[in-house]
Amino acid sequence: FKNVKEEKAYAQKIHDFVARRVTYSPIGYDPEKLREVETYAAYQEAYNVLEENQTEAVCAGYARAYSLIANYAGINVAWMRGNETETQSHAWNVLYPCDGSNPVLVDATWDDTESLDVIGQTDVVDRCFYILLEEEYEHVPVAQMDEFLKFINHK
Repeated sequence: FKNVKEEKAYAQKIHDFVARRVTYSPIGYDPEKLREVETYAAYQEAYNVLEENQTEAVCAGYARAYSLIANYAGINVAWMRGNETETQSHAWNVLYPCDGSNPVLVDATWDDTESLDVIGQTDVVDRCFYILLEEEYEHVPVAQMDEFLKFINHK
């Protein structure tokens, strides 16, 4: 992409596709169960979003699928992990616009769970789409991810 407006529009299509493709798995609300199973069974992989017979994912699955599709399309995206407590964490994406402007947040999971979360839905919100990281306050990356962001952005 050479035009940030076209890139953003395509990034929105990917966001909406991922959010419409699956529903948020109830296992994501039970941290103890998540710790007991492998990542595929815990719905944390891009596979869980993109494979034909899959219908559920948790945040890491959404974020990994978004990154995979976006990077394949030529959009510079990383998936991040954070919002950690003893019992929970979250994953989302950081997109680096093609014009070199500041990175933005994309969270297809939260935008999916705030809409009608059923397979085949057409309604997806965009409250957590393309938000400047400087304005963001709800997504706090873990230390090594935060260090990565600072390094990659020369801060």
